[in-house]
Amino acid sequence: MMQFKDTATFMIVPTIGMAIWILIQSRQSMKRFLPNLAVLFWITANALWMLDEFFALSLINYSLALFCFGLISILTYVFLILRASIPTPNK
Repeated sequence: MMQFKDTATFMIVPTIGMAIWILIQSRQSMKRFLPNLAVLFWITANALWMLDEFFALSLINYSLALFCFGLISILTYVFLILRASIPTPNK
């Protein structure tokens, strides 16, 4: 895949752009927003990782941070889903 550096680099912009568009479209519902936010973080992290592999830009730490933000988004989503699904005791 290393012979397609130019194509892969070019495709970062529309891919992240589409993820942002989907994120904006889902902002009304937290149950849809958080997973889409995680996807945006992970796509951006993968793009930075790829750029670091191609051009040695020292972006790995930023990429790892974005992966962690994506994980936090998913954990928040799971917490909200679990919290909403736990029945409350009747008093």
